[in-house]
Parts: sequence; C-alpha cells; structure tokens
Amino acid sequence: MSILFRNMYIKKLQFVLVIVGFFLLYETAFADCVETFSWVPNTESNLAGYKIYYGQTDGGSYPNVVNVGNPETVDGRIQGTVTGLTCGEEYFFVCVAVNDSGVESTYSSQAAVTPASSVPGSPVNLMIIE
Repeated sequence: MSILFRNMYIKKLQFVLVIVGFFLLYETAFADCVETFSWVPNTESNLAGYKIYYGQTDGGSYPNVVNVGNPETVDGRIQGTVTGLTCGEEYFFVCVAVNDSGVESTYSSQAAVTPASSVPGSPVNLMIIE
C-alpha cells in the first residue's frame, strides 16, 4: 500500500470516527432520562390511585401526566416513575390522588429536577495514531 493511499485512508477513517463520535455524543446528551418519586400514601377508603403531572414551567402549567395507579407501598411510601424526560432540561412535578369516581385532589407541593443521564458520554475526537 502506498504512503499516499494509506494517508488518505487514515484521514477518511479519522473523519468517519469523528462524525460517529459526534452522533454518539449527541444521542447520549439528549437520551431519555428517568426520574422516580415517592410519597406517603393517602388513607381514604375510596382511593383509586395517583397521577404525576409535569412540565417545564415553574408553578405550572403541567401539560404531561403519568397515571401511576395505586401500587403497593415500598418502605411505607408510594413510588411513581416518569420516563422520556430530556436529560439536562429542568422539569417541575406535582402529584394528585384520584378517588374511585375519578375526582382528583389538589396538587401536591411542586418538586423540581434537572435529570442527568447515568450513561457516561462517549469519547470524542477518537483518532488513529499509526
């Protein structure tokens, strides 16, 4: 293999690896994040379940909702998970209790979080030296 051909091949490979590294970094940076919440269960006899509302505006509105249902308690607390969040963006969450007639309680106190990906970022600028 000639030196000129080998150098052209290495430059093309470096370019491809840098582009692939960029897309891996981009995908990791904006990957779906997950947050799990817990709270003390309500004691009403007609309790049907809970919902978590969330959005990106402090104090509401909360255009997104996750129906948690009425799961078993874990260490005396209800747990609910919200998936599909964008890592690195701030979200605001409230919870409501729902009775068996479908009537919702008032909002709980608001919780704010900026989810961060637990997946490490991909190395960037990967290059072949020789």
